[in-house]
Amino acid sequence: MNEASRSRLAGFDPDALIGTLPSALRFFLAFLVLAGLLAALFLPRAQILSSGREVRLAIVPVDPRDLLRGDYVILNYAIGELNLTVLPGDDGFRRGDPAFVVL
Repeated sequence: MNEASRSRLAGFDPDALIGTLPSALRFFLAFLVLAGLLAALFLPRAQILSSGREVRLAIVPVDPRDLLRGDYVILNYAIGELNLTVLPGDDGFRRGDPAFVVL
């Protein structure tokens, strides 16, 4: 900070500014700030839900039983398994190799 900005800030009292506002207006401003923060959390996801495209994937359910966790469900997706016999250039793919798909 330089000397000019320090001298400008020395005379600024934020309590004097807030103290002059009516209490109802201060409450309303605090409410607007909090509502804006909540909207910033939810609006991006709501926009995805409203304008996104639904993709339905075929699933293959596997129902394992675990001694510590009990019964639970693992879903395997059919899109996650490649049929290497129908892919061009399938000689380069091996089990466990990463593959990228454009949806």
